[in-house]
Amino acid sequence: MPPAAFNTTLDYIGTVRGRIGYAFGRWMPYVTGGLAWGHTRALINDGSGSIIGQYQPGWTAGLGLEFAVSGNWTAKLDTTMSTWQAGCTI
Repeated sequence: MPPAAFNTTLDYIGTVRGRIGYAFGRWMPYVTGGLAWGHTRALINDGSGSIIGQYQPGWTAGLGLEFAVSGNWTAKLDTTMSTWQAGCTI
């Protein structure tokens, strides 16, 4: 089978988020959102060895639940969705 015309990878992603919630005893549900960025790379298989890299800005949003374990210790579980400029969603 011949190689694909190109291969793409998502090298890394990062987020900077804020959150807001309301505590009910030791539990705090919250929503979160902010900026997201990632770096994609495309290897063009045309014999030239061309590599195209691009930074992708975007946004992220989600929700979570935090639990006060004891003192200053907490545990949390959250889920987020991120979308970048090129329309890639994770």
